[in-house]
Amino acid sequence: MARIMTRRKAIPKAIELLQCLPQTEEVVEVIQALKKYSSTPLDRWDVASVYEALDEWTESHGGVPPKIKECDSHKELPSHMVFEKLFGKTAKEFLNDYYGEIEYVRIGRHGTKCVDDQYDFLELFRNEFERIQPATSKIYDACRNPETPSWGTIARRCKVSSWSELVTLSGVEANCIRRRYNTYNIRNKLSVSQKTNVETNMTVHEQKEEKERFEALLIKTHDLTLQAEKQEKTEKAVSKHTLRIGRK
Repeated sequence: MARIMTRRKAIPKAIELLQCLPQTEEVVEVIQALKKYSSTPLDRWDVASVYEALDEWTESHGGVPPKIKECDSHKELPSHMVFEKLFGKTAKEFLNDYYGEIEYVRIGRHGTKCVDDQYDFLELFRNEFERIQPATSKIYDACRNPETPSWGTIARRCKVSSWSELVTLSGVEANCIRRRYNTYNIRNKLSVSQKTNVETNMTVHEQKEEKERFEALLIKTHDLTLQAEKQEKTEKAVSKHTLRIGRK
C-alpha cells in the first residue's frame, strides 16, 4: 500500500522536483507559490526555536527585547498564535515572564532604551534632575528631555506616589531643597493670581491662560537663577585662578 504523504512533506518534495525542470516563468511562479505554503507559522516553531529567535533578536537589537506587535509583524519572530499553542500564554504574558515587565523609552531620534527595573528609572531621573536642578515637579516635566519619562511615570514604576517620595528615593533631596527658595516668591504670586482670577470672575479659558503665563514665568525664573549660579561659579573659579597666579 502506498504511503500517504503529509502536506508538510509533500510541498518540499514538489519544490525539489520542480527545481529539476527547465526554469520557465511558469515553473518559477509555481515554486515561489509552493514556498509560501512550505510551512505554516505554527509548523516551523518549537520551544527551542522560540527561545533561540527571541535571544537572537534581543542580541541584534542592543539588548532590547521584541515588542508584541513586532512578534506579529516580523517573520523571524514567533507570532502570538505560537505562544498560545506552545506555552498556553498570550504573547504579552510570555514576554513579561521571560524578560520581566518592561517599558520602552525613546532615547534620541533613532534609539530605543529598554527600561526594565527601578534602578534604570532612578538613573534617568537623577540624570535629568542633575541637568535641570528643578525646585518643583512642574519645572522637571517642563524642562526634561521629552524623550524621557515624566516624573509621574518614573514614580509609578518605582512604586511611590508623590514628587517628594521620588526625590527622597533617588537621593537628590538636598539639591531639591536648595532650589526651592529661589522660586518661593514666584510661587506665591502664582497662588495670589489664581485667587484674584476667581474674585474678578475671569472665564475658565482666561484663568487657564493666566495660569500658563505664571507657570512659564516660574520656569523662566528657574532658568535665569540657574544661569546666574553657573555664572557665579565661573567667576569664583576665575578669581581663584587669578589669585594663585598673583601669589606666584
